[in-house]
Amino acid sequence: MVARLAWAGDGIIERERLLLEELASLARDYPELAGKVAAYTWINTPYGVTYWALQVAADIRRASAVNAELAQLLAGCRWLQDGINGIEVSALDSIVNLAEEDIETAVRLASQEEFIEGKSIHLVGEAADMLSDILQTAPEAGRIVAVYPLINDGISDAGSMAIASVHALAKASVPANSGFVEKVAGFPWVADGVTPAEQEVLGVFRGWLDTAEGSNTVFLQKLPTYSWVADGIALKERKPVGWLYDSVEAAGPKNSALAAKLMDYSWVADGITGDELDALYIFPNLLETAGTSGSATAGKVMSYSWVADGITVPEPDAINRFRDLMIAAGAVDSDIDETIADYLWVADGITAHEMDVLYVLLLLIRDTEAANSARAESLAASSWVSDGVTPVELGELDRLRSFPVVDETDDPYTLTESLDYVWISDGITGDEREAIHQLRGLIDTAEVVNSGAASALTGYSWVADGLDRVELDTLYIFQTLLDTAGTENSAYAEKVASYPWVADGITVPEPDDINALAELLRLAGTAHSGLAGTLAEYPWVADGIAALEKSALRIILEILDTTGIYTEEPAIADESSYIWMTDCLGLRLSHGEEKLRKLLAESNGDDGRLVEETLSASWLEDGIQAGEVDVLGLVWQSLLEPRNSLDSVTSVMAEKLADYPWAEGGVTAFECSALDHFRALLNDSEAQLSGVPWFDDGIDDEELALMAVLRETKWRSVHQYEDLRDSYHVRSRTISLPLAGDVKLLVFRHSPFPARDDSIELMEDIARALEEFIDLPFPRKTVVIGIIEPSLRAGEKPEKGVGYALEDHLAITPRKHNRGFDLAVFHEMSHIYWGGHTGAPDWYTEGAAGFLPDYAREQLGRQRISSRRLQLHRVWEDECRVWGAGTISKFLNMRDVNPERHESRGICTYALGEFFLLETYMLFGRDAASAAMRELYLQAEATGWAEPISEEQIYRAYLDNAPRGKTEAFQALYERYHGGTYDAG
Repeated sequence: MVARLAWAGDGIIERERLLLEELASLARDYPELAGKVAAYTWINTPYGVTYWALQVAADIRRASAVNAELAQLLAGCRWLQDGINGIEVSALDSIVNLAEEDIETAVRLASQEEFIEGKSIHLVGEAADMLSDILQTAPEAGRIVAVYPLINDGISDAGSMAIASVHALAKASVPANSGFVEKVAGFPWVADGVTPAEQEVLGVFRGWLDTAEGSNTVFLQKLPTYSWVADGIALKERKPVGWLYDSVEAAGPKNSALAAKLMDYSWVADGITGDELDALYIFPNLLETAGTSGSATAGKVMSYSWVADGITVPEPDAINRFRDLMIAAGAVDSDIDETIADYLWVADGITAHEMDVLYVLLLLIRDTEAANSARAESLAASSWVSDGVTPVELGELDRLRSFPVVDETDDPYTLTESLDYVWISDGITGDEREAIHQLRGLIDTAEVVNSGAASALTGYSWVADGLDRVELDTLYIFQTLLDTAGTENSAYAEKVASYPWVADGITVPEPDDINALAELLRLAGTAHSGLAGTLAEYPWVADGIAALEKSALRIILEILDTTGIYTEEPAIADESSYIWMTDCLGLRLSHGEEKLRKLLAESNGDDGRLVEETLSASWLEDGIQAGEVDVLGLVWQSLLEPRNSLDSVTSVMAEKLADYPWAEGGVTAFECSALDHFRALLNDSEAQLSGVPWFDDGIDDEELALMAVLRETKWRSVHQYEDLRDSYHVRSRTISLPLAGDVKLLVFRHSPFPARDDSIELMEDIARALEEFIDLPFPRKTVVIGIIEPSLRAGEKPEKGVGYALEDHLAITPRKHNRGFDLAVFHEMSHIYWGGHTGAPDWYTEGAAGFLPDYAREQLGRQRISSRRLQLHRVWEDECRVWGAGTISKFLNMRDVNPERHESRGICTYALGEFFLLETYMLFGRDAASAAMRELYLQAEATGWAEPISEEQIYRAYLDNAPRGKTEAFQALYERYHGGTYDAG
């Protein structure tokens, strides 16, 4: 074979040597093929051995390795016999490359007569290249294209265009959208060859794929399933396709569910009529407006059956009208459009008459200024509008729309004239005439200075829905109140009128309560003019007056009445055996700075000072307890007569405390709290303390502390209470702390303490660590723990791992049922500093009660804080972040948007705060982390624990204490684990 080659005998150059090697390799396995290649006319010439010749030989050899039939076909192509050019070499190479991906398709291409004859070489080569690419990027689409008829019949320009279109789609798609490419590749109008017009449509498809995002997925999934798309997109069908795409784009991620709803309509899937085309033109604008306004109206409209089942006149205009309603409602910051969208007569189909109604409602919104949008909302919510508007009602609605709005700043008495009370609009009965007369009298009595109270009253639902006898009495009482208030106390009248229990409806005995408040204002008079306003601000007055609070209000009335009519100098209490009572009352009155006994002794008949200091005390503002009613009673008694007739419970307390070892400095806050529990148990007939030996022989300091534990136990289980009452064991220790001095620690339990009980030692360890870290005196002089033990005789089961803190009283499950007993003691003791009383958010108080034990355990050598950090990171990752609560802000937001998930992730309340504080500690170091926590504590303490600690306060405290050079690192940490954002300037 070599001997026949013209150039083989006159010396071999490099490329000739390489060609000989290719031919020799081919000859070893396929001698016939080698002979065919060597016999090509252009090879058997002196200058026939070019690099193209090498490529041809290599491709024939590669083809033979893949498939002998293909190699024979390629070697026999006539256009290889008489010379070779770049196009032919490229086509040959493309066929062989395709064969390595899909041998059957490569053989079918190579078998085409026109390809063998050399008439479609470049088309076949380009088709082979594109098929290879499609099979790699979108395999399923490639397999569909591979069986197109044009592969067998010969590739024309139209066929080449079809393959090129699918190739372009495949290149532009991502795996998520590969289904779209497969569907398009399977369309008959693509498989039979693409015309220039169809190529233009496919170019649009490619553009969608280039810009496709998550919100477009539904569009790409649904469009190929429509029969009118699958059978070829006619010129008139291009607009519907484009508007569908525009609708999805306008919907965006926020309203992607609405886009999906649109794509699912049967009238979209089965072909678009003229009316439906008009509707499709509106949908992009409707969905864009929905995203901009945040209104739910678009979703409601798109759920109507008359939208879903096909569009006819005048339904496109109705859809457009709702877009206008959304825009108009947004301009006045109202959700009136959503109210209208809920009407049944809208949902069941729109008639021409109903279109007129929608138009008038639209004008009503547009004509309503933001300040008066309530009028439009009131009318839209009326039953006679929502249940269908008759022609007569349409005229009334139009009249009400144009009714003039009275400027209340000029004339505060005409408020009712612009309100559509049902009991007025549906016809006036005799009783209702009386009610209107009462309203008129109320407004007349109000005068200009009390117009705010009149406005509030006439806006109540119980006024708007008609007035019964009790409500009529209430309006009459308010006339008296407004008349008494006059100009000097107008704020008082408005405050009473704004109470929720007044606004939500009047029931017996609320008129009497309002009357008592009116009487209180009258009795306060000019001598104590500020007291009426003070009392009106009390939360326990504003949220409804309970039985105990009625007693307090009655005594306050008696106090004010007494100061007005009593002229004799009241008796001053002598030193008595009831010093514990006066001391505790004093602690409540003025936070320990001034005792009631001293106040009484120094009053010298100055009743006003005693009254004003008593009624302005914070303990009276924050709610009334049984003991506080006694305080008021004691003040009243001090104004009338010597204190010589105390109640029986007080007498029993005095008897049992006769030998109590009171400290020289007076009664402590802990003892006062314990005395409250003592009084409560004595008032409880089921407590049955009498007859218990330790109670009968008098109360010592440990037994007074036991009272707090007993009362808390009784709330939990009567059996546990009886066990502890009848037999208890106690351990106590007084420790000396560097800043706080002496602090007494006590632990009570029903059963004997285990031999190696270390509960007191744990309390001491954490108390020292807490004071050392926060660098402020330990807040309590006494702390007591009650061990929660099940009553086995009553069949109770253990409460495993329970622990909680109530001020200085802690309750913890014993070690026997609580593997984390040590940590529970540390955690609950930490709440002494950081409990609910501080006003800090739950995540911070629980986080601090988690982090502070972490710090203490490292100082005590129990667990390295770096080890705890890894544990917390796993909790953060597994329990919070993967559930969408990776930051504190996300977790707090979940409480509003998904309460069930928020509740199921309760562990995040503890873990997120602890993790944030621990990470901050690792970044700041001990001193800066301590300074930030100390600053927050002092801020809360400065308000008397009365004001909550805000998220911004927490951020500022840590930002201001960030060590030099670590401010930006803290801000990044805060953003990552908290998620809130505050300006650092």
